[in-house]
Amino acid sequence: SHTVTYTLSSPALRGDTYEYDLWSNTSKLIEHLPLPSASGLIEDELDVSMQYVKSEDGQEVPFTTIQKKNIDVSAPVIINSYGCYGVDIPIHYTPSYLSLLKRGWILGYSAIRFVFPFSFDR
Repeated sequence: SHTVTYTLSSPALRGDTYEYDLWSNTSKLIEHLPLPSASGLIEDELDVSMQYVKSEDGQEVPFTTIQKKNIDVSAPVIINSYGCYGVDIPIHYTPSYLSLLKRGWILGYSAIRFVFPFSFDR
């Protein structure tokens, strides 16, 4: 076969499944799973963004946020980290977080980086 199927999701979005054609280098959406109607959220009202924040030692660390659009900057935030001590903890759809988003919380995900305490250039 010359196609591969993959799914993209986030903690707030259940995921879209695509089929990628290796020969034509194109993807097409084959399934979209909308948010549950009971969540009271509409996908177009959510904002998913990634920015870099400076750590205490000056390094730029990727930080992803998911929130309702036009939210108050003083909203409460729940922060998670992923990828630490050699363990990859992927960001994935988490139904229990939908309630927090509905109530105006911001979900934050910090990418942990690995820094050697020494240099390989000896």
